[in-house]
Parts: sequence; C-alpha cells; structure tokens
Amino acid sequence: MIRTYASRTSGLLNSTPQNERYIDLKLGTDVLGTELDVDALVWKVYRDQVTVHDKTVTFDEWNKTLDVLLIFTLNIAQAGLFSAVATAFIVESYKLLAFDRDNYVAAGLHALVVAANTSGTLPALPTPPAISTSPSSLSRWINGLWFMSFYLSVSVALLCILAKQWLEQYNHRNAAPVHSPRQWAHRRIMYYRGLCDWRIAGFITQVLPLLLHLSLFLFFAGLDIFVWTLDGFLASILTVTTGVLFTFYLGATILPFWQPECPTSTPLVSQLTAQTPLAPLLAYKP
Repeated sequence: MIRTYASRTSGLLNSTPQNERYIDLKLGTDVLGTELDVDALVWKVYRDQVTVHDKTVTFDEWNKTLDVLLIFTLNIAQAGLFSAVATAFIVESYKLLAFDRDNYVAAGLHALVVAANTSGTLPALPTPPAISTSPSSLSRWINGLWFMSFYLSVSVALLCILAKQWLEQYNHRNAAPVHSPRQWAHRRIMYYRGLCDWRIAGFITQVLPLLLHLSLFLFFAGLDIFVWTLDGFLASILTVTTGVLFTFYLGATILPFWQPECPTSTPLVSQLTAQTPLAPLLAYKP
C-alpha cells in the first residue's frame, strides 16, 4: 500500500530494502484498515522522502545554477564579472552615437587657418573629415549589440533573483503548520505540481543559461566589429577566435543528439532530445 500510493503521487519513494527497513524500524506499522487515515504511516514516509528530494534537487541543484548565473552577471556590489566588462565598453562606445563635437571644432579651426593663410607662408593642412550629424551604421551595430548584450545579462540577473524568491516561497509554503500529515502531503503535491506545470525547472536550468550564452556571443560580435574600425589585423584574429569558439559551442550542443553518451549534454539538450520523434533511435546502441 505504501509503495503503491507513493508511486501514484510523486514517484519519489523507492522500493528498496533500505526504505523498507527504515519504515519497519523507525515508523512502525499501521493497524489494518487505517492505512490512509490522516495520521497514517504512508503520509509520514511520503513527507520524509519528498523533503529529501526538495532539499537535494529544488534547493541544492537549482540554487547552485542560479548562484553561478548571479555571480557571473551581478554580484552583491552590483558589478558582476560580465556586467562590469560590458559596462566599460558601453561607456566608450555610446559616444559614437552622439554628435562629434571634436570633429566640428577641428573643421572650424581648419577653416580659420585656411582663411588666415592668404600669403601661403603656412604649410598646407590636411582636410578634416566631413562632419556627420548622424551616427554611422557601424556605430549603430556596435552599440546595438553591446546594449542588447548588457540588457540580457542584467535581465538574467533579475530573473535569477525572482527564481530564488520563488523557491524560498515554495519552501515557506511547505513549512507552514498543518493539522495532519495527510494535509501536508496534499498541500505539497499541489505546490510541487505547480512547479512542474509552470516549467520552473526548465526555466532555471535551460532558459536562463541560454539567455546568458546569447548575451556573451552578442558581446563578442560587437567587440569584433569595434576592433575592425581600429585595426584590421587584430580584428581578423579576434573574428577567427570568436568563430572557433562559436563552432565549438554549437558542436558541443548538437553532438549529444547523435551521441547520447556524449558528456557535453546540457539540460536543454536533454529536453530537446527527449521530445524529438527519433529519441528511441538516438538512444539505441547495438
């Protein structure tokens, strides 16, 4: 009865000799006919089992993922590793979108020198670049990629904080006092089903890391374009490096679809592999 009910509710109670010994020695047995009463053994066993599951999966694994993302994007001092780097580049690049006052002043000084040099005694000065009232397309691309990268990284930090609050609230809800073990089990099943139905696990372990990866590659793309405006040789090296990194990332992501034993699989890849119609064939090894 204990194993049957637990398998129908959450599937977390393993039918092992260790569990059976734990039930017999620590909790005792129910009187015949009272196996589903409000204080029955099954509810106590269920509570012990799912409490361990929530601690090891919901809080340890998911919180570790969120902590890694937060450290990379936003730390306590509001200057995470990636956000600080992106901000330093944006502080310099946004000036390319504004009106170039230095170029305007240089053009004015050049005109004054030319007007005063009527006798031709002064050497001829090089013509200053043409004054443009709108930013160039390269400036728009650089700032667009970097601003989007910074926006995504900060958004990931905000969503990580929200997710940690959701998990804490889930814990507080389950820790609230109840009248009986059966009521606690019903309440926990309702809240845990909400986590599953709203795909919180996929949001934490799949969506948030994917957004951060996208933010990084947007930053790399903007950096390559920015360096192209300064030095072609150095830019070519950075572009090739970015291409190699992206190729490795793409290959490590796609390879588990054909090689299920590949160690580069991620939660997102595992989810996509399980949903593909060819999942049984991909998992089969003669």
